[in-house]
Amino acid sequence: MNKRTLALPGLAIATAMIATSVTPASAQSISTPMYFAASLAGKNEVPAAGMKVGDGDGNALAVFRIHGQRVDYAIRWQNVKAPSGFHIHRGAAGENGPVTIPFFAKALPGQLHAVKGSVIVRDQGLLGRILNNPQNWYANLHNAEFGGGAVRAQLHRVRPVAMESVLAHGFGRTLTARADGRQEVQAPGTKAGDGNGHGEWLVQPEGRRVWFAAAWDKVSAPTAAHIHRAPKGKNGPVVVPFFEAKGGLPPSVTGLAGSTLTSKAVASRIWNNPKNWYANLHNAKFPGGAIRGQLYRGDW
Repeated sequence: MNKRTLALPGLAIATAMIATSVTPASAQSISTPMYFAASLAGKNEVPAAGMKVGDGDGNALAVFRIHGQRVDYAIRWQNVKAPSGFHIHRGAAGENGPVTIPFFAKALPGQLHAVKGSVIVRDQGLLGRILNNPQNWYANLHNAEFGGGAVRAQLHRVRPVAMESVLAHGFGRTLTARADGRQEVQAPGTKAGDGNGHGEWLVQPEGRRVWFAAAWDKVSAPTAAHIHRAPKGKNGPVVVPFFEAKGGLPPSVTGLAGSTLTSKAVASRIWNNPKNWYANLHNAKFPGGAIRGQLYRGDW
């Protein structure tokens, strides 16, 4: 399956950085952001009793940032069906070990091929051990078919890389939307407009396929995202559904990328007249739309 991914050139650089990783220094403090990467593959999985492991066709690239108690993550995958779990485990190459940092444990929509987010880890001793000896820890991506792990890799220290670059990788000319709750338009019988939330979209129609990436802040567990047809200040019908997540996306997720299909005619109309279309993020609290932004031509 050939999936184009939506990171600045930075993520291609991140792959190269794995081979030229930074030497850990015990004197460094977690108060200074530290970055790690892992190039995941099915061949790195280790057999586990009663569980299927190792998707031979799959691969993924993950980037992590540890800063204080916060661990940010971003991962994009290819030829891996709907991930349902992503973790850091303790264990050297060739051995399995326990989950030490869980990022999410819920199946993602099938249209996605990348997510980013963050979790809080209060065990500073654990984070310090990862910082000083990352090769004894591994990232593992699971799904329904490979419950013991679809793709895996040991961690390596790398130079700084933007988490958002994982989402935006591969984009050329794009449409952009800067979204917030103030742009939502109220409709009878539904609540819309999270006054605290904001976010950004990249949208790239290409033939019948529409590539998309979004990152948001202060928006709880999105349940759906779409492109609607309507100019600023008006509501309009859903024309391009990006994804639906019953019960909401995992709480740690604050960004994603993926693709969906539409007609060539619709894709062309969106590209040629973006101001008449808007991207919308919904959740349980704001089913009419939490944040919204009109499309325009440009980049993040």
